[in-house]
Amino acid sequence: MTAVGDTANVRAPGILPYQREWLRADVVAGLAAGAVIIPQAMAYATVAHMPVQFGLYTCMLPLVVYAFLGGSRTTSVTTTSTIATLSASTMVGAGIAAGSPDAQAHLVTLTLLVGAFLLAARLLRLGAIIENINEATLLGLKAGVGLTVAAAQIPKLFGVEDNPHATGFFHILWSALRQLGQANIATVLLSVVTITLLLLIGKFAPLVPGPLVVVALGIGLAAFGGLPSMGVALIPEVPQGIPLPALPALDHVGHLVPGALAIAMMAFLETVAVARGVRRPEEPQIDADRELSANGIAALVSSFFHALPPAGGFSQTGMNLRTGARSQVCGLVTAALAVLVAMFLRRCSPNCRRPRSAPWYWLPFWDSSTSGRCSVCTGSTSWSSAWPRSSASSV
Repeated sequence: MTAVGDTANVRAPGILPYQREWLRADVVAGLAAGAVIIPQAMAYATVAHMPVQFGLYTCMLPLVVYAFLGGSRTTSVTTTSTIATLSASTMVGAGIAAGSPDAQAHLVTLTLLVGAFLLAARLLRLGAIIENINEATLLGLKAGVGLTVAAAQIPKLFGVEDNPHATGFFHILWSALRQLGQANIATVLLSVVTITLLLLIGKFAPLVPGPLVVVALGIGLAAFGGLPSMGVALIPEVPQGIPLPALPALDHVGHLVPGALAIAMMAFLETVAVARGVRRPEEPQIDADRELSANGIAALVSSFFHALPPAGGFSQTGMNLRTGARSQVCGLVTAALAVLVAMFLRRCSPNCRRPRSAPWYWLPFWDSSTSGRCSVCTGSTSWSSAWPRSSASSV
């Protein structure tokens, strides 16, 4: 058993020293957690106004890099609703049209800048200083992000057009409410049913992967229930295979710098907060500078492969804990599952045979509002969990 200390001078403390009896638990946990983490990350990609496969790509290299360089044994480093929302607002603020090919190219630049800022902070040993940011400020930011995430998904829940120029909670909400008369009834009913299902599963069956259940339901109804004929939108075709490296676009670098700095700070703070919150008593202490290095290298390496800026999140890490993860081998298994999903994911026509044993084969039939419903529940959970804490801290 590892003695309690810090991780500053330990190689791969998230994995080593490893006990053979942990392997089965880590493999099972990695597969079970992946069933939730992967569709959740794909939903976060839509929050950032990116194609859903970018969320899938974020479940690959960041998990692998953090497994070997990070200090926590169970923290899951993919992306979070906060990071996705900040990424979207940074793009819009830089004058980059949401959802455009330009935005996809500039995501490489944004994630690369985030990694560069994190590594610069590590070289300057700023970990302890950044950690001293007022907790109430962070809680307020996360509460605001939760509301913004939920509001941004309302057009998907109603089946109406997104307004790429609407920014901020009230503008997004007003833009969606103005289109209520054009709402698609089938989409609204599907949204109500699946949001209710997500909340009920979370309350009464927390071990059941709610996002995966909702995605499977949407896929099944789209494939067999005739949802497209009722006007329910499907996600665009998802390319098969691992992404090829891409170079950053440099024409908006100056406009992306302020947002990238904010994202880097938030990614570090979220990762450290999660890592320290889930550390077991017998595990080493979390070293802030190591987390800066791990997050920075994860962002730097994955940026060339269309990943969102990575960060540790409570919801995906909580799934690791609930499924029995003992080390970062769990994260490596989840990353391998994401690679398999990308390799075998392909568009199916209604006339193709579809193996019942491979639910991810059906992902092209995932209706676009399913990701919105997952994101709404995530955003509202972030807000509701932040509110009691901020109230308590003021007492």
